[in-house]
Amino acid sequence: MTDGGGALGPRQTPQAHADGGGTFSLHDADRNGYLDRQEFDTFVASKRNPADIAEFWTFQRVDVDGDGRVSEQEMVDALLADIRRRQP
Repeated sequence: MTDGGGALGPRQTPQAHADGGGTFSLHDADRNGYLDRQEFDTFVASKRNPADIAEFWTFQRVDVDGDGRVSEQEMVDALLADIRRRQP
């Protein structure tokens, strides 16, 4: 749970905060454990800040191992990196 300003609540781990309460599973439409490019594009379209899309949320950047799909760990790592870059 956050305090409304994006800070972690007392019982929430950074990983749980990064997952956004199920961000990965919400966008894994076929439930195969990976986001393909179309599923990833749906996730990106849900982002509130369009500048994030061009600057940070590219498929190639998040698909670290280059296998053409985004694993849950790759998504969590990207979300954690996004949180870190936003902190003062």
